[in-house]
Amino acid sequence: YCSKLVFLLPFHILTSENVLLQKQFIQLYAEYAALQTWLTEPCSPLYLLEWFDGNHQQFEGFINQCCLLFMMHPQSCITDCAKVSLVISLLSREVLDWASPCVKCDSPVLSIWEVFLQGTSVLFDNSY
Repeated sequence: YCSKLVFLLPFHILTSENVLLQKQFIQLYAEYAALQTWLTEPCSPLYLLEWFDGNHQQFEGFINQCCLLFMMHPQSCITDCAKVSLVISLLSREVLDWASPCVKCDSPVLSIWEVFLQGTSVLFDNSY
């Protein structure tokens, strides 16, 4: 009796882990199918914003425009890195000088939108 119990316990654990993995697979497959449908839908053209030169009074408006752009074209900026890259491509003058070292050393600031936003907010004395 004891040896059967020892054998059944790992089997029971493996069975429940298998059920959990099957549920996760079904969920991931559904998300994948939704993304495939979403990516094939036609979208309106992406209109880029004006360059941002570091004017403190225009910072909040620039970031708001970027956020609106991300909402209107989510397929263009799926990842945080894509969002940060687009924003950096719209920088000029001193603010571009601030971002350049981050790009050169592949800073983690570039891969997390919220961290990048906090860094730029500190730079422009803005509590965005």
